[in-house]
Amino acid sequence: MPTLPAGFRVFGFVLLGLLGLEAGVRAALGEPPPPAETPADRAALDARMDAFFDAAPGGVVFLGDSVVRGGHLTDAAARLPARFAADTGARVLDLSVDGLLFSSLECYVAAAVAHAPDALVLDLSPRPLSADFGAHEPCVACERAAPRPLRWLRARSALLGRRSELQTRVFGDTPRAWALAALDAQVRPTAPAPAPASEAPVEAPADAEDPEEAEIMARMAQVLKAAARLRTVAVDPARPQLAALDALLARLAGVSGRTRIVVFTLEENVEALSPQLDADAWRRVRGEFLARLSAGLANAPNVRRVDLAAADFAGRYVDHVHLDAEGYARAAARLAEAVK
Repeated sequence: MPTLPAGFRVFGFVLLGLLGLEAGVRAALGEPPPPAETPADRAALDARMDAFFDAAPGGVVFLGDSVVRGGHLTDAAARLPARFAADTGARVLDLSVDGLLFSSLECYVAAAVAHAPDALVLDLSPRPLSADFGAHEPCVACERAAPRPLRWLRARSALLGRRSELQTRVFGDTPRAWALAALDAQVRPTAPAPAPASEAPVEAPADAEDPEEAEIMARMAQVLKAAARLRTVAVDPARPQLAALDALLARLAGVSGRTRIVVFTLEENVEALSPQLDADAWRRVRGEFLARLSAGLANAPNVRRVDLAAADFAGRYVDHVHLDAEGYARAAARLAEAVK
């Protein structure tokens, strides 16, 4: 019987050892808790809505992802739901959640409409049609966050912490700091979008020695992550979230009664991702997405569309999609007009 060379056997033992170490570290780290801003389950979602509508009937419910939540703004009063409330005097319930996908958003819509609010305002974007996102069971809201892929790589690594003289001259930092910056950008899909220092501090990679350099690395990682995600967006049945989008649009179109629904889209600031993203190709994909919205909401008497163009918010983006305080003030004014 042929035998493997000694070098292959040693490699196999090392590989098995590393796999065992990974399993041990995964078990030690455990599953992360859901974000503090996110209701942990449907019961928590219902409790928040019950408290809001028991206090008084009507009101306006905001739904959506980080564009609505605006967690990158340290001043909560400058975020979109709060600005809308200040401008209109309406009672507002903000149920936005970072990274909310169409499949869970449908459940939020169903739960909110059951309380007959005066208005429901939600943002839709083509980003959930990225290859990053898989299928969810229909109407499953606020699912517990899944274990982050490759979370074990966040453990201390002596190898990545080593510094050579040549590496120091070329890069000026440890490989670990660079690796963690890139890794965080890949395994934290629901992290708040980075903002200028005037709005909120950017999280520095672990062990970064120069805060300014760490901030630059974090921004570079964010641009690469965002561009890579948008390049895979496609209005294609192969994207599991497309069926979820169609189900969401059908639910919105079927709403009747007193509740007015405003569906808004905020155009991405693709210049912020240049040259990592082909702007013309992205605009074609976005056009297909908007056509899908138009078709799905064609017979929706309670729904009004508001498309916020990037040109109307020039200079107000803090990254490729999130706005600064003045940008949200402009958006709130447009939405207030649509709700009337």
